[in-house]
Amino acid sequence: MLNLPIQPRYILPPIILLLFSTIFAAFDLNNLLEFNRSLIDEGELWRIFLANLFMLIGLIWD
Repeated sequence: MLNLPIQPRYILPPIILLLFSTIFAAFDLNNLLEFNRSLIDEGELWRIFLANLFMLIGLIWD
């Protein structure tokens, strides 16, 4: 018999990732978060900060 962890700290991250992925796929929002060098050169610096924020949240969550 499998002894799988059922604590929220093990279950919530995959569920949250699934929800974000579904929302981004359903509404075609992938272009908002992708690291596009030409758009950054045009002045969309928020893409760099948003990517770093998501990376920091991932490090804190772990």
